[in-house]
Amino acid sequence: MSGCCIYKVAKYCGNGDAWYVTHSEYAVEKLKCSCLRMESIGLPCDHIVCVLVFLDIDEIPKCLVLLRWAKNAKESIIGSYPGGSLYWGSQVAGRYSSLVKMSKDVAELVYDDLDDYNRVVDVLDGELKRLKAKQQKDQTNVATGSGTMDVNVLDPPQVRTKGCGSNPTPTPGNRRCGPTCGDCGIFGHNKRFCPNSNNDVPLGVTPSQNLENAGVYVDVVNTHEGGELDTSSCPAVDL
Repeated sequence: MSGCCIYKVAKYCGNGDAWYVTHSEYAVEKLKCSCLRMESIGLPCDHIVCVLVFLDIDEIPKCLVLLRWAKNAKESIIGSYPGGSLYWGSQVAGRYSSLVKMSKDVAELVYDDLDDYNRVVDVLDGELKRLKAKQQKDQTNVATGSGTMDVNVLDPPQVRTKGCGSNPTPTPGNRRCGPTCGDCGIFGHNKRFCPNSNNDVPLGVTPSQNLENAGVYVDVVNTHEGGELDTSSCPAVDL
């Protein structure tokens, strides 16, 4: 490939392990390493840095700096949270940090003295009430001027999907049971083997002593003289 060089990077007096760094002047990804650290976590590996030093490149190429590490990484979501601290300017962030530091210093100085503690708490409580009332008044004026109405948006109602069915979880009432006789309506047999029926029992079928009450019949299997089973005359048992 024209304009492409492959560099072998290995540790001096090492165990023989080596990594290969590809440098291309015309490709979008100018530098790639066989360790794939850049592709996995988004940070250039030591092998690429060694090649940059070897080539006397004093500036990190743009292909080695992902968008999430750049200073403009949050531009795509600016405005989504207008009140968040992520979108403050440098002056606003500086004032906030100054207030936080001052509050910590005051807390460390007055927490051990009850009189100073009560005085500082009274001052802060009064300022807190004043600032909350001022902020609430400003928000009311803005809402009145814009003519908007605050509405709480709740979660949508849950509905069944088309493939869910009326009752996806079977209950004991609608689970499939065994056979039921069509003549007497007793569970456990069908009308063909109903003991209360006047129909004759099929030839070759005798009632079992243990299953007589359930109305189930067992086939009598005939055998030939050779010991082979003859099932041609055995009717099928429908349980």
